[in-house]
Amino acid sequence: MPHIIIEHGHHISTPHALSIGSSIRDLMGELGDFDPNQCKIRTLLFLEYFVGMKNQETSSFIHVTIKILSRPLPLRQALGNSVFNHIKKLHPLCDLSIDIIEMDRDTYKKT
Repeated sequence: MPHIIIEHGHHISTPHALSIGSSIRDLMGELGDFDPNQCKIRTLLFLEYFVGMKNQETSSFIHVTIKILSRPLPLRQALGNSVFNHIKKLHPLCDLSIDIIEMDRDTYKKT
């Protein structure tokens, strides 16, 4: 059920972005309360973008959105911190952002 969406600039290859998604899936499994076999991972490559005042030739970015069914705030915070620290080690110069989004259990449907 968790959706892991990785948006990234062209300095990050799509296969590498997918491997980041796999490592996030593994981190979620280690935190507990998440089934890694239910994770859906996808990436979005952006060829044209700006990060602040820098142009795309001098900047790079990764934005990770993780959509999960509602969980307690401490677990969401631990997930966000764990993912942020993990990716920051891999890409220390990259502009990095993480967003944990809770999906509504009453309206989320899947097969």
